Amino acid sequence: MGMALGFTLGSMVSATLMSPWLGGWRHVLFLYGAIAMALSLPWYLMRPAPSSAGSPAGETDPRPLRQTLAHIAGVRRVWLLGWAILGISGCIQGALGYLPLYLRGIGWPGASADAALATFNAVSMAFAIPIALWSGRLGSRRTALMAGATMIIAGVGLLSFAGGAMVWIAVGTAGLVRDGFMAVFMTTIIETKGVGPAYAGSAIGLAMAFSGLGNLIAPPLGNSLAGLAPGLPFVFWAALAAMGLLGLYLAKESK
Repeated sequence: MGMALGFTLGSMVSATLMSPWLGGWRHVLFLYGAIAMALSLPWYLMRPAPSSAGSPAGETDPRPLRQTLAHIAGVRRVWLLGWAILGISGCIQGALGYLPLYLRGIGWPGASADAALATFNAVSMAFAIPIALWSGRLGSRRTALMAGATMIIAGVGLLSFAGGAMVWIAVGTAGLVRDGFMAVFMTTIIETKGVGPAYAGSAIGLAMAFSGLGNLIAPPLGNSLAGLAPGLPFVFWAALAAMGLLGLYLAKESK
């Protein structure tokens, strides 16, 4: 929810208010970078707990990085989940970066285009905890993830041809599950057989490396299609998320 709140506020004020005020988008990024550095100072100044302090229940002894990575590399489900997050995260990253520009291009005022992006993030924030709780009651994280991925595919695909009020429906459909999906996804990795608390950090790191790769390649590949048709990038990103859905389908849960 904290991440989603930051996304919401940033999408509301960055382009419409702060960029003109600071004299360009580069200065907006400098300001956000300075804020991030300031927030990191308390972490730098914090003292580690004494080694004699009692260990929390279930904590395991640290293992060498090479050993943990070798173990995680042998867990097939972690690779499938990484494949899934590559497609889904890449889809969201590309679609959100392109959405305000696309809406401006089809005649939307700048403030309304930014509001559509803010709506995506606000809806995501509102449903983050309910989706996480629902996945627990459902008894199947994978089913919850597949339902969320399907909604993302439907919403982003709809943006390729939607206009007027349909844009808000598409944005709401895809945005409703974004942060809830990520919360459940992280939990799914930790609960995977062969991971657990001992290898949770390494497994999440490997999956997030796939996510970063998707975030790197999806926007330029999708944007390159805009010259053929303005809505075509959304089709590409929806197909990328469908590839991720396939990875979730193959990442079957242990009995």
